[in-house]
Amino acid sequence: MLFGQWLPAQMKQGEIKAALRMLQAAPTFGAVIDSLRHHDYLPDSANISTLREALWQRYLYGFERDSLLQADFEAGICRYAPGKQGRFSMKVVGARPDRGYPVYIGLHGGGGAPAEVNDEQWEQMQQYYLKSIDTGIYVAPRGPSNNWNLHFDDDAQAFYNHLLADLRCMAGADPDRIYILGYSAGGDGVYQLAPRMAPQLAAASMSAGHHNGVSPVNLQHVPMLLQVGELDAAYDRNLETVRYARLLDSLEKQFSGDYRHQVYVHAGAEHSYVRDRQGARYLASVLGDPSAWLVDREKSNASLAVTDAVAWLKPYCREPFPQHLRWDARTSLQGDRTWYWLSAPPVATVDRSTIADAHFEKGQNRIIIEEFVGQLQIHVHERMVDSRRPLIVVVRGKEYLVTLRPSMLQMAISIERYADESYVFWQMIDVSEDMAQKITVR
Repeated sequence: MLFGQWLPAQMKQGEIKAALRMLQAAPTFGAVIDSLRHHDYLPDSANISTLREALWQRYLYGFERDSLLQADFEAGICRYAPGKQGRFSMKVVGARPDRGYPVYIGLHGGGGAPAEVNDEQWEQMQQYYLKSIDTGIYVAPRGPSNNWNLHFDDDAQAFYNHLLADLRCMAGADPDRIYILGYSAGGDGVYQLAPRMAPQLAAASMSAGHHNGVSPVNLQHVPMLLQVGELDAAYDRNLETVRYARLLDSLEKQFSGDYRHQVYVHAGAEHSYVRDRQGARYLASVLGDPSAWLVDREKSNASLAVTDAVAWLKPYCREPFPQHLRWDARTSLQGDRTWYWLSAPPVATVDRSTIADAHFEKGQNRIIIEEFVGQLQIHVHERMVDSRRPLIVVVRGKEYLVTLRPSMLQMAISIERYADESYVFWQMIDVSEDMAQKITVR
């Protein structure tokens, strides 16, 4: 089935110059989008990257010109919603790499305690992982509440999502090397945030926390380090850490190459004695076979391992365009329904029994949708498909032919939506259960 016969013509030099003049003249990035809604520019494969870079630089220029936003950021304040703000500390270590600084975000312990207790925990986290970092930005946010779930309630999710965008746009961060770490209540936060913020993360490290039943499905492309003390029995943290690792074991076997993870159970250690910040040369005593220990506590033979969290995270980089995606859309950031190169409309009904499953075959210009979450949107980028050729969208075995039509407007909309240099998409395709009836291309 063919939808549309339009084939992109080569964009003329005059049109490129006109588009660049429009970017320079627009007073705000919102005005850029308004102008493109009135008159869109349709780039071809030869100039998509040029216009993408121009749009991104125009977006960043808005941050540079906003003196109040800059002052807040320098003061460690992030305004994540009307009338709401979060606090964070930030320290820069070493010289800036060409691609930008790696970012390590440390979540403090506490939770379910008076403000002064959580403030003290925040102060400790401002130094906790710092000595393990030789180059990078170390950020310690203060949980926005004093509740037990202070790192992953609705406010925390909005705060951290906004904070990551600010780091990408104002701190010289490498968007493909952002890591999240946490201890105790901060470990609870890592468990919950990593599968919700996976498209923004390179890897995650959880120490001495509890997963509280969060699904591991969304950790497909986020390597996860789990650490706990052998004697950390409160809330069964020790047992539940290993049980969660076994869930990841099962997923890793099912999907070879995905769900990378490591679990360290520190021999004889209680809650406050996980050695996760001792440096890359320190060898900690950990259980040699945590799965066997889970079955029989007497099987606790120890071995030595480097358990420094930063050292474990450091080699990993984000892949913004994984070829295969599995998405449990129930486990998503509050108010955000984006997932790498997929999204779901905010009003879409999420079937509680299904997981979105999709993959692309770049050489074949095919995107295959195996499973739904009610409705899906495919966001298209040249790292996935060739814009000069028609795209085949396969839905439950049936093929639909879609003419690709790159749009500068769609690039601008995706910049505003993602605030991420990697996710500047030039087309969006709506996919729904009634694909036999229609397909919408925007």
